[in-house]
Amino acid sequence: MAPDFAKAMSLIDAAHAEDPKRIPIQTDTDGCSSPPAVSTDANPIRNRNPDPLDSHSSDPDAGEAATSTIPYELHYARKMTAYLQQHTAQASGLLSVAVRAQHLRRWEIPRSSYPDGRRGYLAWRTFLKKRQGALARDMCLEAGFTTHEADRVASLIAKEGLKMKKKKKTGQGQGQGEGEGEGEGGDEDDDDDDDDDDDDDDEVQILEDVACLVFLDDQFDAFERGIGDEDKILAILRKTWAKMGPRGRELALAMRMSGRARELVEKALAGDAYNDGGGGGGGAAAAAGAAVCRRAAVPGREGKRHLHWPI
Repeated sequence: MAPDFAKAMSLIDAAHAEDPKRIPIQTDTDGCSSPPAVSTDANPIRNRNPDPLDSHSSDPDAGEAATSTIPYELHYARKMTAYLQQHTAQASGLLSVAVRAQHLRRWEIPRSSYPDGRRGYLAWRTFLKKRQGALARDMCLEAGFTTHEADRVASLIAKEGLKMKKKKKTGQGQGQGEGEGEGEGGDEDDDDDDDDDDDDDDEVQILEDVACLVFLDDQFDAFERGIGDEDKILAILRKTWAKMGPRGRELALAMRMSGRARELVEKALAGDAYNDGGGGGGGAAAAAGAAVCRRAAVPGREGKRHLHWPI
């Protein structure tokens, strides 16, 4: 029996819709809560409802409130899907499901449930990845996936097989960029590094790119205000850049950002510590990108800029 991708997505979105934290639906042209429509003719999930809010009787605030607010994790999941479609238009169904389930029921395990400090933070993140993968695996099995397919979704969510480069190539070790926010960008722990090139997984890299893009687009401004330490923010941005592949970097450099975010990204990519030849060739590209950023920021809507940097 073929896996029912539409059912898996519906189960995942129904869980997201139970997140008690709600945010206003943004109806501007950025489409933050309502991503732009993307053709899905080549996508095995093409038959699912394009608007998850239309199909959730389990939404605790269904009705009038659902037209003006959205559960945060459903918003996050939709952003993840929108960036996946921009990044890899013909992504596999298993990757599409894993991307959608990236933060599955995450609100149930807050950061405060683990001790303060880096050790507590890493333990929290490790547990979240395993738990989210296990929950998604159960939903996939309910939707008719084989055990192998469901295990693959869980493996993607846990980011198994990802060859991280931040310590080897950027020279950044522990103690730099260890932000304890809840984004998926530069605050990822360093203990996931895998030095075996043969274990690198292209689909895991795509998921990592997408998570970093959502962090930069949807979470970075609030994250930066919460940290309040520019040096630490710059280290986090460099780590985020080092974690991304070429396509992810291309999308990041074309992203619409606030003026403050643009300033910080320019500093991060132009910094001497970053441009020392590391980052898998990213240093030279970052230097060129920062220079173009200074020359070619195109005014957008009030308070925003489009960044056009070469990779």
